[in-house]
Amino acid sequence: MNPPLVSSSPLKQAMALLADHEASASARPELLDGARLPISELQVLPAIFQPKGMRGEAVTAPYLVEDLIKLIEKRGEQGLDPILVYWSGEAWFVIDGHHRLSAYRSAKSWAGKPVPVEVFEGSLRDARLAAGAENSKTNVPMAKKEKSNFAWRLVCADDDLKVMEVANSADVGKSTVKKMRARKRELLDKYPDRFDEDTLAEYRWLDVNREGFPDQEKKSGEIGEDYELQLAKEFHHRLREKLFDRAAEQPEAFAIALRMLNSGLPKMLMQSDDWSDDLNDLLPDVIAERDDPWTQRPKRYASIDRLDRDQNDDF
Repeated sequence: MNPPLVSSSPLKQAMALLADHEASASARPELLDGARLPISELQVLPAIFQPKGMRGEAVTAPYLVEDLIKLIEKRGEQGLDPILVYWSGEAWFVIDGHHRLSAYRSAKSWAGKPVPVEVFEGSLRDARLAAGAENSKTNVPMAKKEKSNFAWRLVCADDDLKVMEVANSADVGKSTVKKMRARKRELLDKYPDRFDEDTLAEYRWLDVNREGFPDQEKKSGEIGEDYELQLAKEFHHRLREKLFDRAAEQPEAFAIALRMLNSGLPKMLMQSDDWSDDLNDLLPDVIAERDDPWTQRPKRYASIDRLDRDQNDDF
């Protein structure tokens, strides 16, 4: 027997709240001097404005909050960069700046002080798109799966969003958005009594796109996505703490170090789901340059040769 529709998901509750605010909207209050707002007036709505969350929970990295608290103590009255906020008609909601808000709330030197803000001028639809675009600029970048999940939620939430708008906001490819739209239509047509747009948005894209969904459960022994992302964030924290930007400044040295760590690691990384799009984008140009007799062949193409041989050996 098919399970019934979920009566009230975090996304549906959040959208209903914003609809109520819009219906009884009051004039937007003026900001305090210096474009600031009392910290008590800032609210969060993760199901709408935090792309990293899946179940309406707020997601923050403790180590980044700690770094921001230290920066607040150092800067004094200047504070941090303004928090991007949206007036719903009844309340101020944070679009971008959840880590900064957590830091202000925890910083003893900032107790009772208003915080610098920037007011988002636009519709709720535009604010949701901005949340994704701004999140891609943070010190805790979204993993590929988080970007896909956010894009899937946007596709489920609004049929009027253009492919390019979703792709730019979630930082995914246009072909991915088109695939998501087709999958949504397929599931809604096939299971009209089981799903609607809101309930589909509660699923991860990886699960929705799985062969056999929704009747076939995840394979036993498969690592859960939550655990995988948790590990990824831990690795990110350790690398950032030890190396910060040095790996990006010296990519060749970092690549050699990874191979020294495990000779098979580069190939495993290139075959990973998270790197697949980057590899597919890069391979045609690299192979074209490699095969051009007028182009001097740099050392980096040796790895592509090895990848070619490995792939040919598989057939």
